[in-house]
Amino acid sequence: MRRRNGIFIAYCDLLLVIVALLIVSVAPKKIEEGVKVYAEYQVSIEWNEHLDDDVDLWALGPTDREKPCFYKSTEVGPLFLDRDSRGFMDDRLKVDGEYKYLPHREVMTVRGIVPGRYDFSIHLYKARDTGAMRDPHNLGIVVNVEVQKINPRSRVIFRKSATLQYEGDAINVWSMDVKPDGGFIEQEPPVEPISSRFYRVDAQSGAAHPPQVP
Repeated sequence: MRRRNGIFIAYCDLLLVIVALLIVSVAPKKIEEGVKVYAEYQVSIEWNEHLDDDVDLWALGPTDREKPCFYKSTEVGPLFLDRDSRGFMDDRLKVDGEYKYLPHREVMTVRGIVPGRYDFSIHLYKARDTGAMRDPHNLGIVVNVEVQKINPRSRVIFRKSATLQYEGDAINVWSMDVKPDGGFIEQEPPVEPISSRFYRVDAQSGAAHPPQVP
């Protein structure tokens, strides 16, 4: 009788070990960096993949109106620059001796619901010579802008094409007020481009800005 009881207890112990291993294997991993915040809005720009031009996406959010989100500051409050394109450096591949051109695309997301004003701008940082004769005063770089509301379902809320004509040219393309419930109200973009404010020469520091062609 004692032998049978011992065997039964051993089986029970083994079963408990197996159950414990199963629980550990399927249990979700602890998120060490906190709760993941999902994107509420996505703003993207695209331009001709056969031009070696560097167009940048800029934004100002409600948390710091003096600090823009762009390639040098990719996380500002709820604003995140998820993809930056520098032209051929990022979007041209050589496969079997031939070049393959990927779309020039920059993507920025608004993560979480932070009410307030959001302004988005495009800026031509660099227009590179690809052998074609182009007028530096009239480059005609068409940039396609798209804004999507991600939650509760994905839908396009704004789509527009804007044209940049020279290095340093910039256009504010979209502004909105995000409401506490996550909705939005479209607003008229400010006249002064975000990048112009950032690159304005400081008389005391003598800071330089990208070339401007009148």
